[in-house]
Amino acid sequence: MEKKVIIPSTTGSDLHSILYTSLDNNHEKNGEKPPLIILCHGFTGDKYEWGRFPEIAIVCNKEGIDALIFDFSGSGENERIPIRLYYIINLVIWNLYTDGFKTMVMKEFLYWVFLLVVLLH
Repeated sequence: MEKKVIIPSTTGSDLHSILYTSLDNNHEKNGEKPPLIILCHGFTGDKYEWGRFPEIAIVCNKEGIDALIFDFSGSGENERIPIRLYYIINLVIWNLYTDGFKTMVMKEFLYWVFLLVVLLH
Protein backbone atom coordinates (compact mmCIF):
# COMPACT_ATOMS: atom_id res chain seq x y z
CA MET A 1 0.00 0.00 0.00
CA GLU A 2 1.30 3.46 -0.91
CA LYS A 3 0.73 6.56 1.25
CA LYS A 4 2.05 10.10 0.75
CA VAL A 5 3.61 11.46 3.94
CA ILE A 6 4.88 14.93 4.82
CA ILE A 7 7.84 14.85 7.22
CA PRO A 8 7.99 18.06 9.31
CA SER A 9 11.32 19.87 9.29
CA THR A 10 12.84 22.21 11.85
CA THR A 11 13.61 24.69 9.04
CA GLY A 12 9.95 24.94 8.06
CA SER A 13 10.58 23.28 4.70
CA ASP A 14 8.79 19.95 5.04
CA LEU A 15 10.04 16.84 3.25
CA HIS A 16 7.78 15.02 0.80
CA SER A 17 7.85 11.25 1.03
CA ILE A 18 5.96 8.10 0.18
CA LEU A 19 5.55 5.22 2.64
CA TYR A 20 5.09 1.77 1.14
CA THR A 21 3.56 -0.56 3.72
CA SER A 22 3.56 -4.31 3.39
CA LEU A 23 0.36 -6.30 3.58
CA ASP A 24 2.12 -8.92 5.71
CA ASN A 25 0.14 -9.25 8.95
CA ASN A 26 2.60 -11.61 10.69
CA HIS A 27 4.27 -8.74 12.54
CA GLU A 28 0.95 -7.28 13.69
CA LYS A 29 -0.12 -10.64 15.09
CA ASN A 30 2.97 -10.66 17.30
CA GLY A 31 2.41 -7.04 18.35
CA GLU A 32 5.47 -5.91 16.41
CA LYS A 33 5.90 -3.37 13.67
CA PRO A 34 7.40 -4.58 10.40
CA PRO A 35 11.00 -3.60 9.61
CA LEU A 36 11.44 -0.35 7.71
CA ILE A 37 13.99 0.46 5.03
CA ILE A 38 14.63 4.10 4.11
CA LEU A 39 15.81 4.65 0.53
CA CYS A 40 17.95 7.79 0.14
CA HIS A 41 18.51 9.26 -3.32
CA GLY A 42 21.80 10.64 -4.58
CA PHE A 43 22.95 14.14 -5.44
CA THR A 44 20.53 15.90 -7.85
CA GLY A 45 18.15 12.94 -7.59
CA ASP A 46 14.66 12.64 -6.15
CA LYS A 47 12.59 10.08 -4.27
CA TYR A 48 11.80 8.14 -7.43
CA GLU A 49 15.44 7.71 -8.60
CA TRP A 50 14.42 7.15 -12.22
CA GLY A 51 11.67 4.74 -11.19
CA ARG A 52 13.99 2.36 -9.32
CA PHE A 53 12.99 3.25 -5.74
CA PRO A 54 9.26 2.52 -6.12
CA GLU A 55 10.15 -0.86 -7.66
CA ILE A 56 12.54 -1.65 -4.80
CA ALA A 57 9.91 -0.57 -2.26
CA ILE A 58 7.32 -2.92 -3.81
CA VAL A 59 9.78 -5.83 -3.72
CA CYS A 60 10.51 -5.04 -0.05
CA ASN A 61 6.75 -5.03 0.66
CA LYS A 62 6.43 -8.51 -0.81
CA GLU A 63 9.02 -9.63 1.73
CA GLY A 64 7.13 -8.03 4.65
CA ILE A 65 9.33 -4.92 4.87
CA ASP A 66 7.95 -1.37 4.84
CA ALA A 67 9.85 1.16 2.72
CA LEU A 68 10.08 4.94 2.79
CA ILE A 69 11.26 7.04 -0.14
CA PHE A 70 11.70 10.78 0.31
CA ASP A 71 13.13 13.91 -1.26
CA PHE A 72 16.03 15.55 0.54
CA SER A 73 15.66 19.25 1.26
CA GLY A 74 15.85 21.22 -1.99
CA SER A 75 15.17 18.14 -4.16
CA GLY A 76 12.12 16.76 -5.93
CA GLU A 77 8.86 18.23 -4.65
CA ASN A 78 10.55 20.06 -1.77
CA GLU A 79 11.05 23.81 -1.68
CA ARG A 80 14.35 25.09 -3.07
CA ILE A 81 16.12 27.10 -0.39
CA PRO A 82 19.17 29.06 -1.53
CA ILE A 83 22.36 28.83 0.50
CA ARG A 84 22.78 32.03 2.47
CA LEU A 85 26.38 33.18 2.41
CA TYR A 86 25.94 35.40 5.48
CA TYR A 87 24.82 32.35 7.48
CA ILE A 88 27.99 30.46 6.54
CA ILE A 89 30.18 33.49 7.36
CA ASN A 90 28.49 33.88 10.75
CA LEU A 91 29.02 30.19 11.46
CA VAL A 92 32.73 30.48 10.67
CA ILE A 93 33.05 33.62 12.83
CA TRP A 94 31.22 31.87 15.67
CA ASN A 95 33.66 28.95 15.39
CA LEU A 96 36.61 31.33 15.51
CA TYR A 97 35.50 32.96 18.77
CA THR A 98 34.23 29.92 20.68
CA ASP A 99 35.35 26.43 21.55
CA GLY A 100 34.01 25.45 18.15
CA PHE A 101 37.27 26.81 16.76
CA LYS A 102 39.23 24.02 18.45
CA THR A 103 36.93 21.45 16.88
CA MET A 104 37.17 23.08 13.47
CA VAL A 105 40.99 23.20 13.63
CA MET A 106 41.18 19.58 14.81
CA LYS A 107 38.97 18.36 11.97
CA GLU A 108 41.06 20.30 9.47
CA PHE A 109 44.28 18.90 10.98
CA LEU A 110 42.98 15.31 10.85
CA TYR A 111 41.90 15.80 7.24
CA TRP A 112 45.43 16.86 6.22
CA VAL A 113 47.03 14.03 8.20
CA PHE A 114 44.73 11.53 6.48
CA LEU A 115 45.48 13.03 3.07
CA LEU A 116 49.23 12.89 3.75
CA VAL A 117 49.04 9.25 4.85
CA VAL A 118 47.09 8.32 1.71
CA LEU A 119 49.53 10.13 -0.56
CA LEU A 120 52.62 8.62 1.08
CA HIS A 121 51.23 5.12 1.23
